[in-house]
Amino acid sequence: MLIGIDVQCPELPVVENLELVSDNGLQGWGRKVTHECVQGYSLADNSEKMRTCQKNGTWSGETPACLGKSEQRAGLTVVV
Repeated sequence: MLIGIDVQCPELPVVENLELVSDNGLQGWGRKVTHECVQGYSLADNSEKMRTCQKNGTWSGETPACLGKSEQRAGLTVVV
């Protein structure tokens, strides 16, 4: 697979209670990163664990969000 180092995606935002757990180390499009919530938190239902730097210089998916137990009890859906 060809990787385009001339196409760069912006740095991913820092999200509370979210950790970067793997990064394939590539620069530019084709870079894949995987996130997980810290202990005691779960991904919100619209959050994706893996995001990819696309050829157009944007990240796939949406910025993940982590919900704590009190937020889960409030009726918000989470992915575990």
